[in-house]
Amino acid sequence: MPLKRTPPPSPLTTPVAPTFSSAEYSANTLTTKEISSMHHSDSAPDLTTLRTTVSERKKRKHPGGDDSITSLIKDMFTNFSKEQETRFYNLQSTIVDLKEQNYELKRSVEHMSNKYDDLLTIIANLEKERKEDKRRMALMEDRLETMERKNACIGD
Repeated sequence: MPLKRTPPPSPLTTPVAPTFSSAEYSANTLTTKEISSMHHSDSAPDLTTLRTTVSERKKRKHPGGDDSITSLIKDMFTNFSKEQETRFYNLQSTIVDLKEQNYELKRSVEHMSNKYDDLLTIIANLEKERKEDKRRMALMEDRLETMERKNACIGD
């Protein structure tokens, strides 16, 4: 059983624009059935007959506009724009310099990192050689001691 959640249509009419005269008012009313049959994108059929209540706002005209003030303001704006352009150019050149320095620093850090890695491998190799040399020396000392013992036993 489907649930119908919309209220039932009523025979009452809904006014579109209550400010019209009675002849215009009756022509611009829609029934609830007509409203419910319209989609969200549809509109009322007689929109051209509706009057707008918003009136155009008229600005006050100033008598005898002062050209010296406008020229002064224009000069101020041109000076300001020139100052902004020079500042912008200076900032751009500074940014370019900083980018170059950053690139050089990256290169030098990479170089130093590579050298550090090379030194670490050299140190690791030297430590391995040192351990191997210590082991060989200990082995040779043991052999020497055993040979001295044999010579001491034979020489007695």
